[in-house]
Order: sequence, then structure tokens, then C-alpha cells
Amino acid sequence: MPPANQFAILISMRILIQPTLATFDEYQKYANENNFDFEIVDFASSDVLDSSPEELVKQYLAKEDSSRLISMHGAFIDLYINSPDSTIKKAAQNRIIQNLEIAKELGLKYVIFHTNNLPMMGREAYYEGWVKEHVSFWKEIIARYDVTILLENMWDKTPEYVARVIEEVNSPQLKLCFDTGHFNVFSEVPIEEWFKRLGSNIAYLHLNDNKGDRDSELTLGEGTIDWKKVSDLVLEHCNKPLVVIELKNLQMIESSVLYSKKNKLYPYN
Repeated sequence: MPPANQFAILISMRILIQPTLATFDEYQKYANENNFDFEIVDFASSDVLDSSPEELVKQYLAKEDSSRLISMHGAFIDLYINSPDSTIKKAAQNRIIQNLEIAKELGLKYVIFHTNNLPMMGREAYYEGWVKEHVSFWKEIIARYDVTILLENMWDKTPEYVARVIEEVNSPQLKLCFDTGHFNVFSEVPIEEWFKRLGSNIAYLHLNDNKGDRDSELTLGEGTIDWKKVSDLVLEHCNKPLVVIELKNLQMIESSVLYSKKNKLYPYN
């Protein structure tokens, strides 16, 4: 068994929490106590991106623990980079590029974007077009930016189309962020299919619970997700993915961390 300080370093490489600038100081204390890092979420907001994101970047860089900033959630509202409307398509692509320029200024390693695949379309031509447009766009992006893009499952019924995009781009700079809450509400296939299909391409996890009816972001153990199964599948199929406890406040995060420790869930197993 490694010494305590080595275990702390191990965990610091695996667990992130999500502060905003408003909650940063509170989260910073907890992160220091537990050797956690940060996925910042301010720049997912269109209000922030349309106002003065440069000032927010400066404030983050001035923080004492700015070295803990390793990841960022990108914009996600209505970002249809596969839209047949060229104006909408361009706007979505420009918003993503805006996020990536911010990530470069902050020196981040990862940026998360939702898949925004619309399952209600029900036409194979739509899904084939979605794959084609995403493959083309992300190939261009990773050639321009030294960052790992994480596509996050949202309304996806199955892992098939996002898996195809990742496989066809075939780069360590494009991986999946598996969101447990989104899976539990929207997937029509068992969780085993996601992990078997994507395997080590699942490089990042967003963890929160719900009861399968809506994306309510409950504390781990308060919903219907089988966390032992999730943990076992991560160990079997993935290569030590990063973990984000994606919850609304620090109390819920602390409760979820304690739940993970008590039940010896990844990465506390």
C-alpha cells in the first residue's frame, strides 16, 4: 500500500470539482484538503461569453490555485455544428472556437462539449450527416489546438454515433466524457454497451445521480444508478479516467465523496 502522500497525489490526478469564480474560494479550501483539481464552468454560459470573458480569465489566472485549473465545460446550448443552415452552423463553430481560445489562455488540458445529437430526428440520413460533420470539424479543431476535446453524451440513445466520430477522428485529442446522469435519463441501451463500445475512449466521467425521470443531479446514492456497476465497468474497460463530481454545491460534493469512499467506488477502490 502506498504512503499516504502518494495516495493523495494519485487521487489528485483523478478527481475534479466544479467551482465558479463566485464559489472559488470556498471550493479552493476543500480542494486543498483533498488534493482535488478544477473543471471550471463559467464559460459554458452565453451571458459570460457575450459580455467580458477576458476579464474573467484574468481573475482566474490571478487566483493562488490557478494551477488546479485543468479543465473547462464549454458552451452547450443549441450548438449544432452539423446544422444544414450555414449561418447557425457557423455560429455554433465560432462559439466552440471562442471556448478553445479561452482554454488556451488559461492553459487548460481538457474542454468538454455536448454531443447535441437529436434522437427525435429518427432518420438515418440525419445521423450519418451528424457523424460526417463532427468528424470533419473535430479533425480541423485538434489540428489547431493543443487540448483534448471531450464529447459528452447528452440525449444520445446509444453510444454508436459518438463512438464512430471518436474512432474515425482517431486521435488521443478526442475522447468521451461519460455523464452518468444523462445516461440514466436518455439511453435506451444498458450501461454495459456504452463501456464495451467505447472502452478506453472514455477518458473522463461526470458523476451525479437521478431517478431516471429527469436530469436532477442528485447526490450519489440518492437516485437509481447502480454505482457498484459503474465502478466495475470503469475498472474493466477504461484507462483510469478523470472523475468530476458534477453537483450543485459543496455539501452535495462532500456527501458524494464520502459515499464513494464508504462503498469503495472508483477511484477509491
